[in-house]
Amino acid sequence: MQRTQRQQHRRRLVLGLGATVGAGLAGALAARPALAQAYPARPVRVVVPFTPGGNVDVMARLVNQQLEGEFGQSFIAENLAGASGAIGARQVARAKPDGYTLLANSSIHVILPSVQAGLGYDPLADFVPVAQVTEVPLALVISAESVPARTHAEFVAWAKAQPRPADYATFIGASSHLAAELWGDQTGVKVNTVPYKAGTSAQVDVAAGRVTFQMEALLAASPLLKAGKLRALAVTSSRRVPAYPEVPTFAELGLAGIDTSTWHGYWAPKDTPRDVVERLGAAIVKAGRSKEVRERIEAMGGLINARNPDEFAEFCRRESARWAALAKRAGVEPK
Repeated sequence: MQRTQRQQHRRRLVLGLGATVGAGLAGALAARPALAQAYPARPVRVVVPFTPGGNVDVMARLVNQQLEGEFGQSFIAENLAGASGAIGARQVARAKPDGYTLLANSSIHVILPSVQAGLGYDPLADFVPVAQVTEVPLALVISAESVPARTHAEFVAWAKAQPRPADYATFIGASSHLAAELWGDQTGVKVNTVPYKAGTSAQVDVAAGRVTFQMEALLAASPLLKAGKLRALAVTSSRRVPAYPEVPTFAELGLAGIDTSTWHGYWAPKDTPRDVVERLGAAIVKAGRSKEVRERIEAMGGLINARNPDEFAEFCRRESARWAALAKRAGVEPK
């Protein structure tokens, strides 16, 4: 009799423990979506690894404004320029992976390892792609006042006749850097790299004739182009850009392989919760496709090419491999 009572007591204990564990597990599973729905519960820091006014900065501030309306929290752009974006990216790579520190960057993020040594982080392994927003063709731009050329052919002839190589302004490792090297290789124009930390400073120096040319994103060059300070001679897109229909493509001019656009998106530190990444990614894609962002970007010569986290991750892997091959072809090695 006593043995039977002890067995029944043990059975009640086991059943009670199972019910407690089951309730706890159910509570934890129920809490997870609640946590995701609560994000963000405070302001989000968005590191822009370049100076204010550049194409990444413009994109981030437009999208951040939409995100604030979506989530009811501040998305604060913080400019941390230097080392072609590596300083800001390095800080985000080391940030707590909770969704409250993001990186807004361009294609330079996956190009840098091919041209710059000692980054201190891996753009693919140390980050989670959140969403792509834009794609922006590059344009070969010159001073509209200081360079006596109105067409691409005239500029090539003029540059070849100069006693010195043609200086070009660029961020080291940017798509514009490799595009300029490929252009020099295909045209036979000797070129010389002049590195800059700020795209706006580079444009001003090109417009003033202190630097010969620049391969610049139309999104960034648009104000000086429209002001008549810069002249665009060709674009890297596969077709002419609606905002600049008079500017031919490099393909039209017989130059193959210079189809190198820059693009922009958001990343988070690795190990950021998947549900947070997905919620952010959906909101950023929605923001990029909004009428307000699309009209502003297209008016400056850019295109909306929004990708969700999975699509963007695959795109980043492809772009990393493609740019590594282009760097090798252009003879550019990590330094």
